[in-house]
Amino acid sequence: MKKILASGGGMLALLIFATASASPVFVRNVSETGGWYDVNKKVMWNDWPLEKPNWWTDPTPTKPAEYYTQPTDSLMCWAAAASNILQWWQDTRTDVPDTVPNGYAATYKAMPQVAQLSIYQALTHSWSNGGGQVEQAWNWWFNGGMLPDIYFSTSSQLEATAAYTGAYWSDLGLVFDSAEISSPLFQSYSFWSEGDMRYEERFSGIVKSYIDNNWGTTLTLRSETGAHAITMWGYDVDAAGDLVLYLTDSDDYAIGMYRQALKMSERGDLYLDGIDSETARYAYDPENFTGWELTTIHGLTAPLGSRTIPEPAAALLSIGGCCMLAWKRRRRAE
Repeated sequence: MKKILASGGGMLALLIFATASASPVFVRNVSETGGWYDVNKKVMWNDWPLEKPNWWTDPTPTKPAEYYTQPTDSLMCWAAAASNILQWWQDTRTDVPDTVPNGYAATYKAMPQVAQLSIYQALTHSWSNGGGQVEQAWNWWFNGGMLPDIYFSTSSQLEATAAYTGAYWSDLGLVFDSAEISSPLFQSYSFWSEGDMRYEERFSGIVKSYIDNNWGTTLTLRSETGAHAITMWGYDVDAAGDLVLYLTDSDDYAIGMYRQALKMSERGDLYLDGIDSETARYAYDPENFTGWELTTIHGLTAPLGSRTIPEPAAALLSIGGCCMLAWKRRRRAE
């Protein structure tokens, strides 16, 4: 698992972004100050400089009893990113049954540093600790079961549990059709190296379209050592004309939204770069074409509800998303 640079101190804090050249665009109910989620893996706790008495003499974080009730989740970034989007989607609904896991997990007060959602804990208790894809999580949440491995390969396996059943929204009928290789529940698009910089504008347009369509969006990054899933909430355009993405990440040792610029190498690889004197979270070397490449964008296309949440003047940072070892390129049918 690749270590990610910390983006801030351990406890909740609001991020304030420098003003860009255009107004940022977010999915519904999301702004820089709220509406988004940033679930963190519990295993990241070991490396956090958590605040506690005498931390300077005892650097090992003290873990509450609740920590040990949760499964190991070192490879569950896809579940974290998927749960961020599922909770955002459920926030738009006024018809969430009491039996559906919703909101912050019961362990939130004991473990605010990981800010886990009830949805995420349902996923980690129901799926084994392994690489996977957000589509598997979304489909299980809505319809139950696993999608065909030939299309959505995953090393994580669905494990029967009495506590969590999945299929919480099966009445909506948003079912994957293996004959047509299509689903009204999600869309995805895999970027591939074209060797032509003219594709930069086209691919940027695809990325923006997922947010413009109000699709809950996640991204897959891939390097020579593995893959990782993060959550995307919006975009902006900076003074240089670069597309800037608003992201949350399950592996960054912090709860907060951050920004990265989307760029393209001469070979045609898409990658994320730092902005406003901030380093790239997932480094890419455009001269040698090595490092973390943006390979796939995924969108939850389930119809939103009618609920609109007023933007808070000052909000608690929401929760959100891990090394996904199993990865398969897919090109959306055009």
